[in-house]
Amino acid sequence: MATKEDAMGENLEKMGENLARVEELSQRLIAALSARNPANPSLSGPSQDLFAKAASSYWSEMLENPGRLYEKQVEYWGKSVRHFMEAQQHLLQGQVSVATAVEAEDEDDPFKGDKRFANPMWHANPYFRYIKQQYALNAAAIEEAVQQVDDLDPTEKRRLDYFAHQIIDMMSPTNFLGTNPDALEKAVETEGESLVQGLENLVADLEANK
Repeated sequence: MATKEDAMGENLEKMGENLARVEELSQRLIAALSARNPANPSLSGPSQDLFAKAASSYWSEMLENPGRLYEKQVEYWGKSVRHFMEAQQHLLQGQVSVATAVEAEDEDDPFKGDKRFANPMWHANPYFRYIKQQYALNAAAIEEAVQQVDDLDPTEKRRLDYFAHQIIDMMSPTNFLGTNPDALEKAVETEGESLVQGLENLVADLEANK
């Protein structure tokens, strides 16, 4: 008669096999990327000149008005520390209920209604809640910095704003396995099979389309 320990051992063995397949697929991924056709330059982001000009404009403004820089830095630091302290407190208390976490966060949650953060763990789990809060804070800081750049013509300002938001979206914690509860739950549920399938699809696309 199979025991719970037997089942757990089989799950771990299956997970190990799938992780080995991920390592093999990673080698194919590297080979596919090295053989890919050059990207269309017209699809690339702006050159470093635009970002350098934007940074120069931003820092010139801040040097003329250093009080605003200090005020924003202190505000950023304060919120970061507060988020960390809240996460520590929740870890000591144990995972809070989803209803309690949602109620406490709804008022100032910039991702309310965002399907990327629909998993209840973004509210109830201290680790994921902290990650989401800090991502929101970092995104807001970048958006505000872009808005404060004044010495660009309207076209360059729109390009800077567009690509800044592309970077913000790219860095979303939902795009990374270690900070995506949906992906982690799926990986555990399927003994790593979901990771293998996702990587196989990516490698196959790259190999077929270069």
